[in-house]
Amino acid sequence: MTFTFTTKLRNLESYLESCDVLEASYVKHKKYVLKLFSKFCKSKFKQSDEEIIFELMKQKQDERIVNACGVLQLFINYLSKIIQPQTMRGYLSHVNGYFNYRGIKLSSLDMKAIRYPREIKEEKYPLSKEEIKLILDNSSYRRKTLYFVLLSSGMRIGE
Repeated sequence: MTFTFTTKLRNLESYLESCDVLEASYVKHKKYVLKLFSKFCKSKFKQSDEEIIFELMKQKQDERIVNACGVLQLFINYLSKIIQPQTMRGYLSHVNGYFNYRGIKLSSLDMKAIRYPREIKEEKYPLSKEEIKLILDNSSYRRKTLYFVLLSSGMRIGE
């Protein structure tokens, strides 16, 4: 008995095919992120994601890692205009998984070189007496009663 092994072409379709064992919603999210990455490559480099990866694969290992991290950093900068900062790590892990599948192996130390934008937290402050009076003046009798109970007890609307 002879065993033959044919080398399968490693591209986006074969990567998504290998992900078929995962949950459908997870695969759908991977497809969405990789489509975003493809759109990014077209807008930034005027090339497809396949061409970018092919260019990276032609480089020496050290140069490949540095340039792949550069591409991922540019992708993060691109995403910062579209999504919230806390979502970016998940998106980047999908693209990194695809890079890994294609032969661009990035270690966790390499990934630490990538900088993520910080989430800007808005400082919360309590309502002033004038703001409360303005709200109460423009409320119905039933709402005024509700607001007075909430204000005096410190309860939230669902309690």
